[in-house]
Amino acid sequence: MMDITKKNSLISILVPVYNVEKYIAQCLDSILIQTYSNIEVICYNDGSTDSSLQILEKYKKRDFRIKIIHNNKNKGTFDARIYALQEATGDYVYYLDPDDWLSPVTIETLMKETSNGSIDLVKAHLTLVFPNNIHKRSLFTVGLPESTLYGDDIIERLKYSAKDLHITNMLITTRYIKKWIEKATPYMNKKILMAEDQLFTLLLLPLVKSYRIINSHNLYFYRRTPYSAVGMVTKSASRIINNLESLVMIQNILGESTEWIFLDSHRKTVNSFIQQYGYKNFSPKEKKIIDPLLKTLKVKK
Repeated sequence: MMDITKKNSLISILVPVYNVEKYIAQCLDSILIQTYSNIEVICYNDGSTDSSLQILEKYKKRDFRIKIIHNNKNKGTFDARIYALQEATGDYVYYLDPDDWLSPVTIETLMKETSNGSIDLVKAHLTLVFPNNIHKRSLFTVGLPESTLYGDDIIERLKYSAKDLHITNMLITTRYIKKWIEKATPYMNKKILMAEDQLFTLLLLPLVKSYRIINSHNLYFYRRTPYSAVGMVTKSASRIINNLESLVMIQNILGESTEWIFLDSHRKTVNSFIQQYGYKNFSPKEKKIIDPLLKTLKVKK
């Protein structure tokens, strides 16, 4: 282990957990073997109905660094992120989805890039892992080259990158944690499905003073399951409506600006959802909800 900072910074790794009994062990194993060992692991069990909680309890007995927060009712990933964040005591926080896993050197690599704690946020690539175990480098951060952004330049540059807003594989200072939670709280209990992680990041960005993007690969392994979110959404009118409502919420946060490329990308996605579902298949009641949302988003029927 190297001396990364003047003090041995504590890293809070936050894991929102919901019905992932097949994957959570691999996720936790990858955390517990990190070469940077000064970590706390906060697992927020979001009303799992499978054996996820029991698996968490077993791991907690094995390692004192694991803390479990349990909620009996599923609140959704956005809310789970906030509840876990409220429990963080570290100098930096790092979100890890429960069906994904890390390289042993992930936290150490990201900590090196904080320049002794002076950089607020460090972001790196993801590696996509498909069911046949094919690993593919993700394009999540190639929208911008390896660089460090400061002040107003952070938002100005990220407007033109569709992928750099994902909160995964992002090490974040806790200097602004209180204000971040305050900004996110009004959006709780809304069951946000589409772009919830990007919304969470958007609420953070105006607070941070520095954002570093690095081109390190094979640090975060992002599992792609055969049950795609697109397939689930296009079979459900309620999920399509929820996605539309989520995008309107994000558009309202961003104001009238149309420059955010990621938002335009999501508009095209929901348009494809509607085309696949078939607008004529929505009930009159559903159309009354959908039509004003489509108008606000400037999405065609």
